[in-house]
Amino acid sequence: MKRGRLWGTVLTVVLLGSLLSTTVKSSETRQNGLPCISVSTSGEYVIFENTCPQDVTVFYCSHDVPQRGSFCGQNRSELNPYYTNWFPLRGAGAKDAIPTRSLGQYDYAACVGFLLRWDIKGAEFTSDKNGNFGCPRTRGGR
Repeated sequence: MKRGRLWGTVLTVVLLGSLLSTTVKSSETRQNGLPCISVSTSGEYVIFENTCPQDVTVFYCSHDVPQRGSFCGQNRSELNPYYTNWFPLRGAGAKDAIPTRSLGQYDYAACVGFLLRWDIKGAEFTSDKNGNFGCPRTRGGR
C-alpha cells in the first residue's frame, strides 16, 4: 500500500499510476483507500475529503506533535505500531479537518470501508514500524 506524507501545510503529491502519494509503501492486500482521499488546506486546517461512494477510514500520526502520547512509529500496538489515530469518512463528500498546529509533519493511510478494529487483536487494519499498512480484502463501504 502507499501512505501519504504532509509537511505542515505544504502537500507534495507524486502521481504513481492512479494513486496519489509522496511515499510508496507496499502490502499484499487490495482495499487501499488512498485513491479515494483528497487532502487540502484551508486556513490553519488540513482537510481530508472522501471522493469515492464507499466509506473510507483514514489513519494518521505525527512526527512533530504526539498523538495519544506517541509519534509515528511509536504506537504500543503489535498489530499497528505506526499510526496513532483514525477517523471514518462516510461516503462521497464526507470531510474531516485537523488543525495543522496539532500535527506538524504527519503520515496517513486509508482503507476502503468503515473499520471498527484497528489497534487490537483481530484488527482489520495493520501496519509495520515503517508505515507500510494492510487493509482487509473483502470489507467494503456502506
